[in-house]
Amino acid sequence: RHHLIYDDEEHGWDTDGDEVCTEASFSSFLIDAIIAPTVDDMHETDKLVGRDARGGVLAGVLDQSVHQAVEGTTAVMAFTYGDTRHKQLLLTPFDGPFVAYIALATQANMDTVGVAVVTTEP
Repeated sequence: RHHLIYDDEEHGWDTDGDEVCTEASFSSFLIDAIIAPTVDDMHETDKLVGRDARGGVLAGVLDQSVHQAVEGTTAVMAFTYGDTRHKQLLLTPFDGPFVAYIALATQANMDTVGVAVVTTEP
Protein backbone atom coordinates (compact mmCIF):
# COMPACT_ATOMS: atom_id res chain seq x y z
CA ARG A 1 0.00 0.00 0.00
CA HIS A 2 1.30 3.42 -0.89
CA HIS A 3 0.34 6.95 -1.83
CA LEU A 4 2.77 7.34 -4.76
CA ILE A 5 1.37 8.50 -8.09
CA TYR A 6 2.95 9.62 -11.33
CA ASP A 7 1.75 13.17 -12.06
CA ASP A 8 1.39 13.52 -15.84
CA GLU A 9 1.17 17.32 -15.68
CA GLU A 10 4.23 17.74 -13.46
CA HIS A 11 6.16 14.94 -15.20
CA GLY A 12 7.25 13.37 -11.95
CA TRP A 13 6.32 11.38 -8.87
CA ASP A 14 4.10 12.82 -6.16
CA THR A 15 2.14 11.61 -3.17
CA ASP A 16 -1.64 11.59 -3.10
CA GLY A 17 -2.90 11.89 0.44
CA ASP A 18 -6.53 11.12 -0.43
CA GLU A 19 -6.37 7.74 -2.11
CA VAL A 20 -4.36 4.64 -1.26
CA CYS A 21 -2.95 2.47 -4.03
CA THR A 22 -2.68 -1.22 -3.18
CA GLU A 23 -0.38 -3.11 -5.54
CA ALA A 24 -1.01 -6.79 -6.22
CA SER A 25 2.70 -7.51 -5.81
CA PHE A 26 6.06 -5.79 -5.52
CA SER A 27 6.97 -6.83 -9.07
CA SER A 28 3.74 -5.20 -10.27
CA PHE A 29 4.79 -1.99 -8.52
CA LEU A 30 8.25 -2.10 -10.14
CA ILE A 31 6.92 -2.67 -13.65
CA ASP A 32 4.36 0.10 -13.21
CA ALA A 33 7.10 2.43 -11.91
CA ILE A 34 9.19 1.72 -15.01
CA ILE A 35 6.31 2.32 -17.42
CA ALA A 36 4.68 5.34 -15.70
CA PRO A 37 7.17 7.97 -16.96
CA THR A 38 6.32 7.04 -20.57
CA VAL A 39 2.66 7.98 -20.03
CA ASP A 40 3.14 11.49 -21.46
CA ASP A 41 4.05 9.99 -24.84
CA MET A 42 1.18 7.51 -24.96
CA HIS A 43 -1.84 7.35 -27.24
CA GLU A 44 -4.99 5.69 -25.94
CA THR A 45 -8.15 4.22 -27.40
CA ASP A 46 -10.76 3.21 -24.83
CA LYS A 47 -14.22 1.72 -24.58
CA LEU A 48 -16.62 0.38 -21.95
CA VAL A 49 -17.32 -3.33 -22.44
CA GLY A 50 -19.69 -5.66 -20.61
CA ARG A 51 -17.81 -7.69 -18.00
CA ASP A 52 -19.43 -10.92 -19.21
CA ALA A 53 -19.20 -10.17 -22.95
CA ARG A 54 -17.92 -12.93 -25.24
CA GLY A 55 -18.39 -15.64 -22.66
CA GLY A 56 -16.87 -13.75 -19.73
CA VAL A 57 -13.36 -13.39 -21.17
CA LEU A 58 -12.79 -10.04 -19.39
CA ALA A 59 -14.13 -11.39 -16.11
CA GLY A 60 -11.69 -14.28 -16.40
CA VAL A 61 -8.72 -12.00 -17.10
CA LEU A 62 -9.65 -9.71 -14.21
CA ASP A 63 -10.00 -12.64 -11.81
CA GLN A 64 -6.77 -14.35 -12.93
CA SER A 65 -3.83 -14.04 -10.53
CA VAL A 66 -1.28 -11.34 -11.33
CA HIS A 67 1.37 -14.03 -10.83
CA GLN A 68 -0.04 -16.01 -13.74
CA ALA A 69 0.71 -14.14 -16.98
CA VAL A 70 -2.02 -13.94 -19.58
CA GLU A 71 -1.00 -15.74 -22.79
CA GLY A 72 0.73 -13.37 -25.21
CA THR A 73 1.77 -10.83 -22.58
CA THR A 74 5.19 -9.90 -21.26
CA ALA A 75 4.01 -8.95 -17.78
CA VAL A 76 0.89 -8.17 -15.77
CA MET A 77 0.49 -5.26 -13.38
CA ALA A 78 -2.49 -5.05 -11.04
CA PHE A 79 -3.48 -2.57 -8.39
CA THR A 80 -6.47 -1.07 -6.64
CA TYR A 81 -6.75 2.70 -6.49
CA GLY A 82 -9.61 3.91 -4.34
CA ASP A 83 -12.48 1.55 -5.15
CA THR A 84 -11.34 0.81 -8.71
CA ARG A 85 -9.45 -2.36 -9.64
CA HIS A 86 -6.89 -1.99 -12.43
CA LYS A 87 -5.03 -4.60 -14.44
CA GLN A 88 -2.51 -3.76 -17.14
CA LEU A 89 -1.31 -6.37 -19.62
CA LEU A 90 2.07 -5.44 -21.10
CA LEU A 91 2.22 -6.56 -24.73
CA THR A 92 5.74 -5.48 -25.71
CA PRO A 93 9.14 -6.66 -24.48
CA PHE A 94 10.99 -4.51 -21.93
CA ASP A 95 13.76 -3.76 -24.43
CA GLY A 96 11.43 -2.94 -27.34
CA PRO A 97 11.40 0.37 -29.24
CA PHE A 98 7.94 1.26 -27.90
CA VAL A 99 5.55 0.36 -25.07
CA ALA A 100 2.06 -1.10 -25.60
CA TYR A 101 -0.37 -2.48 -23.06
CA ILE A 102 -4.04 -3.16 -22.48
CA ALA A 103 -5.48 -1.43 -19.42
CA LEU A 104 -8.57 -2.78 -17.68
CA ALA A 105 -10.48 -0.97 -14.93
CA THR A 106 -13.61 -1.97 -13.04
CA GLN A 107 -15.48 -1.44 -9.79
CA ALA A 108 -17.21 -4.09 -7.70
CA ASN A 109 -20.70 -2.71 -8.29
CA MET A 110 -20.36 -2.33 -12.08
CA ASP A 111 -21.14 -4.75 -14.90
CA THR A 112 -18.81 -2.94 -17.30
CA VAL A 113 -15.05 -2.85 -17.69
CA GLY A 114 -13.08 0.09 -19.02
CA VAL A 115 -10.77 -1.31 -21.69
CA ALA A 116 -7.99 0.81 -23.18
CA VAL A 117 -5.24 0.03 -25.63
CA VAL A 118 -2.29 2.26 -24.76
CA THR A 119 0.93 2.70 -26.72
CA THR A 120 3.87 5.03 -27.26
CA GLU A 121 3.92 3.99 -30.92
CA PRO A 122 2.75 6.92 -33.09
